[in-house]
Amino acid sequence: MKNENIAPFIFLFFIVSSVLILYPQNFKELFYYDDNPIRYMIAKRWVENRLPAEDKKFFLSFGSAELYIPFFYIAKYFKVNYKFAYNIISFVFFFLGLIYLFVFLPKEERGVLFVLPLFVLFGIVCMKKGSMHWFISSSIMMSAIISYNLNVLHILSLGVAYFISPPLVVLVLLFSLILLYQGEKKKALFIVLPIVIALPKMLLVGNVTSDEIRKALIMVNQVGTDAIGITHFFVPPDYQMFFRLLILDYIDNPIPIGISVYLILVRSLLTKDRFSLFLFLAFYAYVFVSLIFFRMWKEGYNISEAFVFLILLTLSSNPFRYAPIFVSYLILRSDKRRYDAIFGGLIIFLFLLASVSALIRGSGELPKGVPFDVKLLNYILANMDGKNVLVEGDIHMFSKGRLVHPLYNSHILSYISAEVENKNFYGGIFPWELHTFNFFAGKFRYADLEKSDIHSFIKEKEIDIVLCWTDVCKRFFSNGIFWDIGRFCVVKLQ
Repeated sequence: MKNENIAPFIFLFFIVSSVLILYPQNFKELFYYDDNPIRYMIAKRWVENRLPAEDKKFFLSFGSAELYIPFFYIAKYFKVNYKFAYNIISFVFFFLGLIYLFVFLPKEERGVLFVLPLFVLFGIVCMKKGSMHWFISSSIMMSAIISYNLNVLHILSLGVAYFISPPLVVLVLLFSLILLYQGEKKKALFIVLPIVIALPKMLLVGNVTSDEIRKALIMVNQVGTDAIGITHFFVPPDYQMFFRLLILDYIDNPIPIGISVYLILVRSLLTKDRFSLFLFLAFYAYVFVSLIFFRMWKEGYNISEAFVFLILLTLSSNPFRYAPIFVSYLILRSDKRRYDAIFGGLIIFLFLLASVSALIRGSGELPKGVPFDVKLLNYILANMDGKNVLVEGDIHMFSKGRLVHPLYNSHILSYISAEVENKNFYGGIFPWELHTFNFFAGKFRYADLEKSDIHSFIKEKEIDIVLCWTDVCKRFFSNGIFWDIGRFCVVKLQ
């Protein structure tokens, strides 16, 4: 970039463009897509003391709501609407992540015209999908990797990043190898050292994850390999997961954004750092092989239980979440190219096109508000007799190459359990099939309803109401009193 003084103006353009692409229209209602309801539920129920002690350990491990819980206490003190607080906090961390990265980013074409827009798109997706913890921690990690002057600020910020996103330990391992290969032993130590700050959280996550995988493997001996349901993964173990970055199933307006992503991906392949490129490709080759062996095991092949354990540990954390950092690093490890400015200018134009398109359509990546059906359901549940509700949880699934949620493109059941405050919720309020969260997509504790012990559970917990959505579940509880509300069926047990 001939004049580095224009870099702040390019940064400002991408900030404005990102807001237009997101196009928030209603801060008073939750941005309810994907995992946002999960973070919201945990933070709200945590500050209101509506989480059982045994659930707190699990939610601290997998809930990824640490960004929101402190601010929800502040919102509670000042009597600010939690949904409004959640949305504002998400935007604040979106801006902070981009600002923090920009401070350390090289003010040249590779950084400002390729890495910056990639992280803007990354942030947009995380905002929409409820993964701001991953975006802010990735921004911190990326900034430390590219910084020439590491200091106490980096150590503390990396410690925070590792705490809120323990899967970063995979990046720590990979980049430590890269830095050691490059002879930067001090820097490798620098990114490893902050793990000490997050070690208690990492040990907790490791312990809970291992415990859940062990429980799942025990179930295999009882009901067969179907015990490992697809809800044990943030992304279902399907070969289609390898094409999501190219299919762009996470963006509503994929054409201008897609062309930008393709340009950035191609630019990353021009890196001069062949060792890093090989290492990243080897990592995904390992993921691919793990997926093959997992599916073989599911089909009845005799695979070592220790290897299956490692496979589940690998796939359960969504290994494709690392792609933006891998791509960004490869770009920054390349030489300047003759046509960088031209293709960078094209990316700016495509962002402008996406922004104008959102303005013309009057809608962007964020929802306009929670569906009326869900609001009605919340009202009905809150006013029904009985206090204990059994929830049939939702699952991730692939359809025509796209990862979809069957219920309003969201884990909306978490939101419902947070908003209906006068009921106790059991079953699938959290999209990870466990011993506690045990009722998903027509199966109870991994077994078909007819073969399960669901009636014993209903009796033990004194369940009054069942909230379900599959035809299988509706048929099973056909003796109850039904209300069909949108995608849901409310059953009052007799």
